This record gives sequence, structure tokens and C-alpha cells, in this order.
Amino acid sequence: TTKIKGSYSDVSAFAQNRAAVCVNDKWGLIDCSGKVILAPAYDEEIRPFREGLAAVVVSKDNRIDYLNADGKIQFSLVRPSPEPINFRSLECGRSEFVATKGDAYPWRPVDLNYDVSEGLVVIEENGKFGYADVSGRTIIAPRFDYCWPFVEDRARVFQRAAVKGHFGFIDRTGDEVIPCKYVEAHDFSEGFAVVATHDDDHSVYIDYSGRNVFGQPFPQAQSFHDGRAFVGRPPLRL
Repeated sequence: TTKIKGSYSDVSAFAQNRAAVCVNDKWGLIDCSGKVILAPAYDEEIRPFREGLAAVVVSKDNRIDYLNADGKIQFSLVRPSPEPINFRSLECGRSEFVATKGDAYPWRPVDLNYDVSEGLVVIEENGKFGYADVSGRTIIAPRFDYCWPFVEDRARVFQRAAVKGHFGFIDRTGDEVIPCKYVEAHDFSEGFAVVATHDDDHSVYIDYSGRNVFGQPFPQAQSFHDGRAFVGRPPLRL
């Protein structure tokens, strides 16, 4: 039976007892009973709650608002669009791209790095990226060409190189504990991260210190889940 009825043109899934709803092209929030927590006011969809906060883009002001469970703005961050960069990172079965001006497909990443993770959020200043806490206070000064939320006390970062950019990992102090030397990288999962040093079908698993855990490459490796990881074989070449 229907639990919540409303004249919504679009809705999101519930997360932490809140869901985003769209009415007349504006987004707001409801709770699990259908009670309106925030009347629809945002042009962009409010992202799912994580660690008690939900991010929402305010494009016209180059701003990200972070909403608490009451629908109030806890803090805001300026997030201007950076100078376009070009990278590839396989994560969760998808490719992420930030295109250069000369690329035919000017895509931005599918999962933009706005969400709170492990008490930190990504910030941007003058085209460089770093981290702030949930009060908006800078914790790691922006100095990376791109970066992602923390996972298992490690954050994936991207730095341009002379020919192409490279990926590495930092700890919560901002130290580059795993150098930016990989052409592909996944976030850590269950203590391991999949990385590749060459543009081919083979990857290795590293631990939090960057050590090659198994001592060998694997074709088409994927992240660990429930103690298992898929490793495939490259397709046969005729």
C-alpha cells in the first residue's frame, strides 16, 4: 500500500530518514511520514544525507549548501567550476571524466565530490582542492588538482604531470602517504585499493601504506566486498 502520497514530479530514495522531493521544478525535503521538512526551494536535487548532512548545489552562486536534518543550512562552501582537467578513474564500474577544452565530450564526473565523508568535505580555491570539517573550517589546504572524499582514512587525489595526471592517496593530515604515480585508482575498500601504473588491463592491490599486497598484477581487478574481489581476464585478441 502507498505510505506517502504527494504531488511530486520526482523523488529520491530515503537516506537517514529524509528524502528529496521535487514540486514545480524545485527541490525540498520530507521525512518518513511524509511531513515536509524543507519546502521545495532549490533548483538542483538535494543529495542523499550522509553523516547527518545533505549537500545541494546552488549553481548561480557557485555555492554548496550543507543541510542538517531540520532542513537548515549548517554551513556553505564556495565551489566555483575549476579550469577543466582530463583524467580517467574507474570506480564502481563507471568511468569518470573531466574534459579538457579540446575534448570532443566536455563531461564532468558523474559523482561530484560534494558529500560529507568521515567528517570532512572537499573544498576548492583558485582551481585547487582540499578539505574542510563540517563547520566549514579548512583542515587540509587546497593544493591538489582534484580529490575525492575520505574512505577508510585515505583520500584519493589527482595531480597533473608533464604528460598526464596521476593518482595517489593522502591521510587525514594531508600527507601524501601513497605517491601520485598511478594512472588509475579506486578508493579503498576493506583495506585494499585497486591501482594501475600503466594504461593496460592489469592492476595491483595495495594496502594503506602503498605496499603491493599480493605481489602480482591482476587483469581487470575490482574492489573487495565481503572479503572477495573479482579479477577477470582481458578479452582474446584475434
